[in-house]
Amino acid sequence: MQPPRLRTPNSLLTQRIAERGWTQQETADRINAAYAAIHSRPGRYDDESIRRLERGDVSNPQRPYRVAIEKAFGVPVAELGFRSRRARSANTEEDDVRRIDFLRGLAAMGGSALLAGGLQATLNDAIVHTPTPRLIGPEHVEEVARIAEAVRRADNLGHPFAWEVMAAQVRRAVTLLESASSHTVNLNLNAAVAALADAVGWAHFDAGQHRAADRFFRIALHCAEQAGSWWLRADVLSDMARQAIYLGQADEALTILGAAKVREDRISSLRRANLAAVQARAFGAIGDVRETLRAVRDADEHFHDAAADRDEPDYDSFSDYFSFAQLNGDTAHGLFGIALHGHAVDETRHRLRVAADNYGSDWSRSRAFCLALDAALALRGSDPEEGAALGQAAVAAATGIGSARLAANLEEIHTAAATHDHPEVKALRAKTASLIIQ
Repeated sequence: MQPPRLRTPNSLLTQRIAERGWTQQETADRINAAYAAIHSRPGRYDDESIRRLERGDVSNPQRPYRVAIEKAFGVPVAELGFRSRRARSANTEEDDVRRIDFLRGLAAMGGSALLAGGLQATLNDAIVHTPTPRLIGPEHVEEVARIAEAVRRADNLGHPFAWEVMAAQVRRAVTLLESASSHTVNLNLNAAVAALADAVGWAHFDAGQHRAADRFFRIALHCAEQAGSWWLRADVLSDMARQAIYLGQADEALTILGAAKVREDRISSLRRANLAAVQARAFGAIGDVRETLRAVRDADEHFHDAAADRDEPDYDSFSDYFSFAQLNGDTAHGLFGIALHGHAVDETRHRLRVAADNYGSDWSRSRAFCLALDAALALRGSDPEEGAALGQAAVAAATGIGSARLAANLEEIHTAAATHDHPEVKALRAKTASLIIQ
C-alpha cells in the first residue's frame, strides 16, 4: 500500500490571488467565467474550491479547469503553483539529489556552517512579508477574528504569544482597513480589529507592559467606535478601567466606566454585569463600603437577567468569558478591597471559592488569582494552618504562569504571611518571595 500523499499548501497561488486583490469568491467567479467562455457551459467553482486549491487538497486541477485558470490569471498554471504529475516526478528526483548533496555538506561542515552571517541574519533573510490584498472581503474579517480568539485563548491560559507576534498581527489587521470592499465589510473589519487590539492590549496589561497596553486599547476603542459597536466599545472601556484600577487610579476608572455606560440601553445585561463588577473593584479600591456592596448587587442582578441576551452579537463568546465563575471572581476582587478592613470577609471568601471551583482548565490564571486572595484573607484570620495550605495551593496554581497581576495577588499572601511565626507560613512566605516580580 502506498503512503498517503502529503498535502502541500499552494502558497504561490495564494500569493497570486493576493497580488490581484481578489477574494476567494471573486477568484472562483473569474475562473467560472473563463470556463464558460472556453467550454460553452458554466463552471462550478465556488470559494471553497479555491480554498481547496490553496490548501493543496487539489494539486493538479482537471485539464478543462487548468485552461480556465490560465485564462483567468493570464499566466501559465506553472506560475500558479500547479504542475503535471510527470513534471512533479522529475522535480522530485532532482530535489532528492539536492537533498542528498545538502546532507553530505551538513555532515562534513556541521549545521552552523550553513548559516550565512549567523542565526539572526539567516532568520531575517528567511522572513517573507505578507502582501496586503487590494480588496478586502469577509474572509479577511474572519481571519482577524480567528487570530483575536487565538490570542485571547492563549492569554487566558497564562501563556500569551510573543509580543512581536501580537504587534505584527495588529499591524497587519490595521492595514487591511484601507481596502475594505464594502461598507459592511469595513464595519465588520473594524469590529474584528478592535477585538484583536483589545486582546493584545489585555495580554500586555497582564504582563505589566502598561504603556503598550494603553496604546493597543486606544486602537481598539477607535475601531470599536468606527464599527458603531456599543457592546464592543463597552468591553474595551471596561478593560481600560481595570488597568486604571490596577495602577491605583480608581477615580479615573469610575470616569471611564461612566463613559462605557453611555447608551446603556444598547448593551446587554451580561455586559452591564461586567461593568458593575468592575465598578465594585473601583469602589473597593478606594474603600467605599456602601458603593462596593451596591455594585456587587447590581452585577448579580444583571447577570441573572442575562438569559434574554442570546440574540446579541458575540453573545456566545462573551458568555464564555463572563461566566458564573467570572461573576464571582470579579465581585470578590471588588469585595477584597473592603475585606482587608474587616468588611464582608465571609462573603468575599465564599465568592473566591465559588469562582476557583467553577473556572475551567482554560482559565488557570483566573483560578490562581482567586486562590491567592482567599489564602491572603485566611492568613489574616485566626487559622494559620488553613492559610498556609491555601497559600501552597495558590503557589502551585501560579507556578509557570507569567503574570504581573498574579504576582501582585501573590504579594498579598507574602504580606499576610509576615504576621505569623508558624513554620508552614514561613515556608510559604519564602515560596511566594521567589514568584513575586520585583
